[in-house]
Amino acid sequence: MKKVICLFALILGFGFFGFSQEVSSMSVSKGKVELKKSAETGVYQFELPEYCTKEEVAKRAAYYSSYFTVAFDEASSMATVKMLDGVASKRKVIARFLASNGVRSMKVDDDVLSIDEFIKAYL
Repeated sequence: MKKVICLFALILGFGFFGFSQEVSSMSVSKGKVELKKSAETGVYQFELPEYCTKEEVAKRAAYYSSYFTVAFDEASSMATVKMLDGVASKRKVIARFLASNGVRSMKVDDDVLSIDEFIKAYL
């Protein structure tokens, strides 16, 4: 019985350790005012999580090349997304690009939004 309890405690400990190692999955936008301007100009800027590399971002952006282009500065983790046309419904594809890069939430000024909330409010 003692071995079973020790084994259970060990498994539980490794489980907590594994969950505590989750990397940040938040992206930061330039703010509400800039997002409204971006809807007009078609150029968006997002700070992606630090673990994103230039090669990975370029590979993921290639899937959406008929919707937008992406320029990524690895030093600042800043991705500049430029829409190819002004169709509002196509802007929602940006959320798929962000999600493919591991983004689960967006920080807009002081608010933290889920991707779904971000789409409804700003895309």
